[in-house]
Amino acid sequence: MAQAPPGRIFVQADMAQLEYRIIAALAGSARLLKIFRDKLDAHIDMARFVFGEDYFDSLPPDVQENLRTIVKRVVYALGYGAMPKRITMSLREDRKMPIDVRALIDFTRVSDIWNGFFRRNPEIHGWRNSLLQFVDENGYLEIPPLGRRRYFPLPADRNKVFNWPVQTLGSDIVNLALSRVDDRLPANAWPLIHGHDSGLWECDEVDGAEVAHIVEEEFEYELNGPAGPVRLYAEAEIVRAWYEGKKWPHPEAPLEL
Repeated sequence: MAQAPPGRIFVQADMAQLEYRIIAALAGSARLLKIFRDKLDAHIDMARFVFGEDYFDSLPPDVQENLRTIVKRVVYALGYGAMPKRITMSLREDRKMPIDVRALIDFTRVSDIWNGFFRRNPEIHGWRNSLLQFVDENGYLEIPPLGRRRYFPLPADRNKVFNWPVQTLGSDIVNLALSRVDDRLPANAWPLIHGHDSGLWECDEVDGAEVAHIVEEEFEYELNGPAGPVRLYAEAEIVRAWYEGKKWPHPEAPLEL
């Protein structure tokens, strides 16, 4: 664990559900957009839908949390185009997950979550089909905010077609935010490291609150889509040690597929 030098402090921040929110906006998923707008827990909502509200609500809190973790990991994996069989294998082999969580993972449960997700959010299935159709007809995709374009060899790899708009848009938004933060940092503050949706800065202790405020302001972004906007944002915290209060790498980092 890296410690801040005497008189210095770290500011760490990560985007809240970055890829999930991007998918909701680009696909025009009305239900997800409302959940994010109302500041509800999208993974709990999905768990209650898949397993049944009465059954889920009757479970002890620790079991609910385990099922929420599974739902969360399945949702993030399918966001990259993974199918139930591959997701099941990857999650059961993931030693970062507690053994009691992995013990609950099987193909049937993963398939139920996978199918439930698309029943709950049919717009996402339609959006993915539209991406494949557009690439088949035009050979490329283009995304905001920079108008970045990628050409795909045909027939296009479906996972790359699904993944590229979300990951690249997320990366562009984070990199633009990092640049804006750098322009506003106090003279004796600087960035140390950043991940796909996170960053770490070092500054004098007296500047910690200011740097945290700058980070949160510059990471704020409203992404518009066919069903309305979604708020993209980061929550910054002041810590004396890297890793303090955080799991790093970030638990929402892409699954190795």
